Amino acid sequence: MSIHRNPWKFSWEFVPEPDSRGLMPLERARSLVKGLKQFDRGEGHEVDDSYFWDSDLRWAALCSLENVEEFLETVRGVEWLMPPRGLESNVEFYDRYGDGILPWIDEVIAEDGKTSCAWAKTCLLEIGGDGAAAVALRLGTAGFQSWLERHADSAAWVAAQAEAGDPRALEVMKLLKRPEELPPTVKAVLGEVEPLDIPQSRAVTRRRVDELLAQYELPRWDNMNVFFGGMCITGFVTPDDRDMLVIQALQIGPGDSDLWRELYRIAPDKGGSFGNLRKLVSEDLTEGLEVGQPIELPELGITAVARIDLSGLEGELLAHFEQPMDAGKELLVRLGQEFPSHVYLEDDQLREAVDLPPSAVALFRFSAFDMPTDKVEDSLDFLAMILALRDRRPIRRLPQNVHPLQGLTTADV
Repeated sequence: MSIHRNPWKFSWEFVPEPDSRGLMPLERARSLVKGLKQFDRGEGHEVDDSYFWDSDLRWAALCSLENVEEFLETVRGVEWLMPPRGLESNVEFYDRYGDGILPWIDEVIAEDGKTSCAWAKTCLLEIGGDGAAAVALRLGTAGFQSWLERHADSAAWVAAQAEAGDPRALEVMKLLKRPEELPPTVKAVLGEVEPLDIPQSRAVTRRRVDELLAQYELPRWDNMNVFFGGMCITGFVTPDDRDMLVIQALQIGPGDSDLWRELYRIAPDKGGSFGNLRKLVSEDLTEGLEVGQPIELPELGITAVARIDLSGLEGELLAHFEQPMDAGKELLVRLGQEFPSHVYLEDDQLREAVDLPPSAVALFRFSAFDMPTDKVEDSLDFLAMILALRDRRPIRRLPQNVHPLQGLTTADV
């Protein structure tokens, strides 16, 4: 037998071959979780130099049942003694069965908000509607606010519950009515433009960005394996759908000399890279290229010179843009600086690439911004963009407007 990775990020299968769904064969899955009373670690197994537990098998089986109805019947009353791989970041039940898992979440989150299934709270964040709001109220004001950030259209329901005297809803409403304390520079950027009349949708939250940063799913200037020569970010809002930040990154991967553009999504239901790569310049063109030498790039329709003056950079930034930089890296930086319209997708192309409908509105687009490394609060630029999406404000500038190549004049996109 051999190990096969199933579509869910944290689950492993101990089966000869997955079925046509890419999941554990249905009958095998059913046999593993039939009469399941306790979800515990169980025994360990070693196959093909991989070590896994019975809990991994049962988790893969639970993600491989025929439909959500069978899933709910199987997990009803189960005592959860062992968390899945990924702990609270694991949302594979939601990924597999969607909003239909709400009855299970309702069962495992007690009235006081306590639960042995931390991942159930994370799944709840993905589900909207009045039923989900009623369960989310058990999480307390801070927990409910995290939920409401993603499902702002439920604010009216909460207000109605508060008017009816629900004590939890009353506490939440007190919190929501407090003026938000923001850095003055962020308030200034947001206050310069009026919000657009666009209905709310599933929001990009600070917590969501923090999750993706913690999982290293987003580009960062100090990446030791991937060289990033430029980035462009666009903020989309879609009525009655989902909001999204899209980063277009110009990069050179480890052990590679080709110049690429890769897309990274930040959305309530999607995040990080998703394989949308386009080769901009082949290493065949950059191999042996002398610094300062002109290079014809017919696919991009330009002639570029691989030369950048790095004298204005501070020491910490030079750790990324190290000197002497090879001509290929210098060329990548130059493309983002001087030829943004040739290397970055326009809004219509970007919508199609990230699977957004034509109704998605691009609120803003920046090629110079401070990219956070650990948390949103590290970057006033990112904080302003998230709030601009929430408030539907087409902001024209950012508080910091920082680009790692601060010593250069950055090009407007």
